[in-house]
Amino acid sequence: MRKLGILLAVVLFGLMVFAEVDIDSLVNRIELLEEYANMIYDTVGTKADLEKVCLLEASVTELYDSIDGLNEILTGLAAQIGDTDYLLRKQIENTQKDFNSKLEEYAKNQQAYDERISAVETDILNIKNTIDTGLPALRDMLYELSDNLAALEERLTSYIEVSINSLKEEMVKEGITTEAPNNDFETALEDIKVTLDIHDNDILKIYETLGTLSDQIAALEEKIIDPEAIETLTLKVDMHDQDIVNIYDNLSQKADREQVDQIETALENYATREEVTKMLSDSEKKFDEKLNNVNTIAWFGIILGVVAVVFSIAK
Repeated sequence: MRKLGILLAVVLFGLMVFAEVDIDSLVNRIELLEEYANMIYDTVGTKADLEKVCLLEASVTELYDSIDGLNEILTGLAAQIGDTDYLLRKQIENTQKDFNSKLEEYAKNQQAYDERISAVETDILNIKNTIDTGLPALRDMLYELSDNLAALEERLTSYIEVSINSLKEEMVKEGITTEAPNNDFETALEDIKVTLDIHDNDILKIYETLGTLSDQIAALEEKIIDPEAIETLTLKVDMHDQDIVNIYDNLSQKADREQVDQIETALENYATREEVTKMLSDSEKKFDEKLNNVNTIAWFGIILGVVAVVFSIAK
């Protein structure tokens, strides 16, 4: 009987130590142990006293209470994990929507920038084509105007000389001399001088205008042919391209602080969930190990009981 009491104490201790096991599995184990105990009682031919049975029932009741408490804890953890998972998925969905909206906005801005750059490039090409085709024509027109002015000056000079010679011949025919006082002659001569002065001034103005236009065309040609101006324009276009790249980087990398905090909290909750899952997995492994130990101890106790019965019969 003493050995049987030791066996029951060992079994009870094992049950109390591993009170956090699954209910159904533990009930099955308890029923199996009860069957083994009944078999031992039947073999020995004795029964435990009422006090021990009451203690055993109290221990079993306490064990059931512990199991119920463990189930409540696991249920609460499962509910918390479900809420955390829902919040995390909701935050990820909202973050994805915000990112998609910003990405669409960037795509629209990118398209607008591309259109503006294309328009600027088109304008530059049109200006270049206009200059390439217009400058030679303008230069030819200026050269032709210069030739026409030279021809006009030559013709005007010839006309004045011919007019003066004709006037002199008529004066000689009519017996008029430049030495004698003649108001008509002096008036005609003054008119001719005034006309010559006017034509001289007009010719000088035309030459000045022609020189100014020539200087402007030369300066414009230098700007067009100047590689530094072309390089400056290229650098400006590259700067615009770099600005667009910087805008894309800012949109891709810069995030709202509140969203960052929400994501960090969600990640921490997700990490907590992973830890709970790992803890449950570890607890299940420990339960299996302890259950195997209980089975080993139970079988060892049964063997000891059988050996004790055999020795009692042998005596």
